[in-house]
Amino acid sequence: MFLVPGQGFQTFTRLTRETTTTPAGRPWGNGLTEHGQIMGMLTKATPKEVDQWKQDGHPVTHKIVQWLTDNRANPQDVLTLPDGDTTRTFLIQGLRNPGELNHCIVYYCEERRDLNGLYHPVDGEVDPRN
Repeated sequence: MFLVPGQGFQTFTRLTRETTTTPAGRPWGNGLTEHGQIMGMLTKATPKEVDQWKQDGHPVTHKIVQWLTDNRANPQDVLTLPDGDTTRTFLIQGLRNPGELNHCIVYYCEERRDLNGLYHPVDGEVDPRN
């Protein structure tokens, strides 16, 4: 097996959505809160997986494989990965526990750039949301 730089295990920050309910009983989001880090390996989803998840209404672009699931993420959590001067963000659409042994978890994610509060422009760069 040959690995190039960036293909090994990387440290992702796990963010969860904090939600409450209004006095009228409607859900209201308070943003994202950090809940530790996980070690995972990032790969692109295969065309078959992309089509399968698209049919279910949950588009995916990548897979993240986490070894040793002590800090397990859930669907709709966000994983962030520092990438030079920017931060890549991945919204978890679903997960799979191969063998049901909890040795590793496969997260099916969609890479996003529009999550509120997560895009931090580099000095001199224009924020694309404006």
